[in-house]
Amino acid sequence: MRTIHYHLSVFLILLSVCHICAARQIYVHAGSQSRSTDGSQDRPFKTITDALKIVRAGDTVIVREGVYRESLRMPGGQPGKPVSLQAAEGERVVLSGAVPVTGWKEYRDKIYVASLNFKPERLLVNNHAQPVARLPEDGWWTAKAVEEQTIIDAEKLRTLDSDLVGGEAYIMTMHGHVYFTVPITSLDRVNGKLTVIPQKRSMVMGKDDKYFLKNHPSLIDSPGDWAVLKHEDAWRIYFWPVAVADLDAVEAPCERRTILHVDRVKHVRISGLEIAAGALNGLEVTRSEDVVIERCIVHNHGSRGIQLRDVNDITVRRCICLYNYYGVILIESKGVVVEENEIGYSGVDGLIISWKTSDVTARRNYIHHHLLWGHPDNIQLYQGVTNVRLTDNLLLGSGQGIMMQETSDGLIQGNMVVGCMAVPVIFGHKNAENYRVHNNTIVFGGGVCMSLTAHYYDVQENIFVTGQSSPMYSVIGVRGYEGRRNVFFNAQGIKGRPIMVSDRGWHRTFREYRGKTGYDQESVFGDPRFRNAPESFAVVDDRRISDCSRETLYLRKGLETLRPGDFVEVNFDGVLRRIVDLGRETITISPALPAKPLTPSLICCWGRNDNLSLDLRLQANSPGATLSESGGPVGSTIDIAAYQRGDFDADGRRDLPALPAELEPKQEKAEAD
Repeated sequence: MRTIHYHLSVFLILLSVCHICAARQIYVHAGSQSRSTDGSQDRPFKTITDALKIVRAGDTVIVREGVYRESLRMPGGQPGKPVSLQAAEGERVVLSGAVPVTGWKEYRDKIYVASLNFKPERLLVNNHAQPVARLPEDGWWTAKAVEEQTIIDAEKLRTLDSDLVGGEAYIMTMHGHVYFTVPITSLDRVNGKLTVIPQKRSMVMGKDDKYFLKNHPSLIDSPGDWAVLKHEDAWRIYFWPVAVADLDAVEAPCERRTILHVDRVKHVRISGLEIAAGALNGLEVTRSEDVVIERCIVHNHGSRGIQLRDVNDITVRRCICLYNYYGVILIESKGVVVEENEIGYSGVDGLIISWKTSDVTARRNYIHHHLLWGHPDNIQLYQGVTNVRLTDNLLLGSGQGIMMQETSDGLIQGNMVVGCMAVPVIFGHKNAENYRVHNNTIVFGGGVCMSLTAHYYDVQENIFVTGQSSPMYSVIGVRGYEGRRNVFFNAQGIKGRPIMVSDRGWHRTFREYRGKTGYDQESVFGDPRFRNAPESFAVVDDRRISDCSRETLYLRKGLETLRPGDFVEVNFDGVLRRIVDLGRETITISPALPAKPLTPSLICCWGRNDNLSLDLRLQANSPGATLSESGGPVGSTIDIAAYQRGDFDADGRRDLPALPAELEPKQEKAEAD
């Protein structure tokens, strides 16, 4: 009998321990009406913070729909027992770093004013950034001269009818294209002089720099414009709403802490959340291991959308990262997978892999429309990066497609790199080396398709097309180059121009290039015959950007391939326009652009073809259709339309989370930082 009681006691103890250790589901609902809460489905917590306080290894926190204005720090789990934070199935859960702006009062005409206890850098209406009031309304003015901290421009500054002290000037320097904002300290309208205060030593201005004035109430002249000025102990927000009802939807990002931070823990899963409108960073993982982030939407953050620093074994999968200043950044990390994400419309770069990061795979991502400030890249690698695999990514519309320095031992395979202001793929600074470049389609840049400057490149079965008269390729000072079965082309109608650059000179024919270098003996020169693609490509001239209007654009290159009546597309915006006039340096288009260009716009000329659906797979009669070693096509086989639908395996089903309608891109004034 004693033995029976002993075994029964042990069984009850073990049962109790198993009950205590069992994984739980802890519920959160911002709209909970429960007076007492325990995290059960019937009595959920009202805040995620409260739920995370009781989490144990293996638990899952399920968050119901609502807006949660919290800054969270995730706890960790144990091997095989991760801690999970996820949105309830089919419900929209928003972690927000913004506060509603309330208390609006009519200021004058259609302009309203409200007060905040902080200075907002951005103003959002239904998650769309509103344009800061500025002059000129779009485009740039040009500094005729600069004396220390004073811009001299009598033609423009004498016309101002108000004092702009307290406002700001936004500067684009012509030496290196550095962009910065500086406060206005005085305005001499009689002599046309504007004095500003540079905040850093790098803020050096010079003659012919471009500038515009912004962020002063007197500049508000159209719906959507806003400005902020300090008044005693508060900041006053002045806003002309598109509709009065918009005043109920105005928010200002204020949270300077990371919205969702995973720090010094292991075994974490995060899924289904919308992380929005932080003053700085949205989602950050630091000094952690075994973290999976999937099906999240990260948008409208003042600095990084997603940042990974000093981490190992991290996966970012099937997330959408839009409208952040930077998209996704990896720093001093290893064992990271970034797959099947959309990263777009960042202020600067899309995906950055930097500072001794190693063993990274970025595959099947759609990274696009990085066309604004600084030197925007769809992907950038720098500072001691090793063993990176960039495979099957679609990179569309950027300053540069893939920019590399101080990186080695990598693979670039199966990507489409399409449309850049400068060079689509740059192995730069003579220190980006030992790369395999296989089966990529690299097309339409303002310069050569690919620039090789270091050593040991294996370049096979790619397609390179400039779309204009620049050489297609640059191989200078390179040791250990091997190129095979590549297709090279510039555009129809380009004659007598150098097409390749090597240590042996500038080569006007492909035969000359092969004969003098011995390179690319199995490669061919010829039109790759894509299924549907622009006939040629051009870039707006950055030196003449302040002379551009909404209809007339000064081009850097590519005019020789254009004809009046041709259809063009600007910055891959999907809008069909026509060339109505062609000058020595300009094209005039109709319909006009919604605003003058702020940065060198990308011009795709479709000839007489009015179908803008881009498809860079090869036709059966392409010279590259059977060129590969296996007898199949060279280049990438990405289905561009499928990627743009969020369908990365082209099975007809969207792999990404549904994007709320209010986050769909719309044409607006570009916003300065």
